[in-house]
Amino acid sequence: MINAMANGMWYYDVQGLSFVAKGLGMEFESLLPSWMVIDFLNNKFLGEIPKALGELHSLIVLNLSHNSLTGPIPSSLGDLLELESLDLSSNMFQGRIPMELTNLGFLVVLNLSQNNITGPLPQGKQINTFTNDSYIGNLGFAGCHYQTDEIMIRKFQPNLMEMTMN
Repeated sequence: MINAMANGMWYYDVQGLSFVAKGLGMEFESLLPSWMVIDFLNNKFLGEIPKALGELHSLIVLNLSHNSLTGPIPSSLGDLLELESLDLSSNMFQGRIPMELTNLGFLVVLNLSQNNITGPLPQGKQINTFTNDSYIGNLGFAGCHYQTDEIMIRKFQPNLMEMTMN
């Protein structure tokens, strides 16, 4: 990836990022690194996530859900240190969740459900705070063992009700 400056703004040169809209092909040669939100929900996108997205360090929201994206989840997404919401659900991603996603310390929303993710959940930071709902529908996924306080309360609530009635 090459950085370039034009009109007083920095851009990242990217290779192979193109879109077809209403029959017209558009080739992106550069991305503005100050993008904060990318929401490409339900656009019938094919192929792999470009590694160049990991260079958009101002990104707070990335939603690529309900497409036909394939391949592994790029480890470069772990470089999006400001990211608060990551939704890659309902695609065809394969392989393990990259260890680099444990770098995402501000992540509040994570949805990797309905893919072909396998292996265990990487351990560390925010990624361990999400319930199994974030990973549902990945048949080869080993899952997570985190239980929220709400789940724990529901488990013990009948006992609490018994004690208060006595």
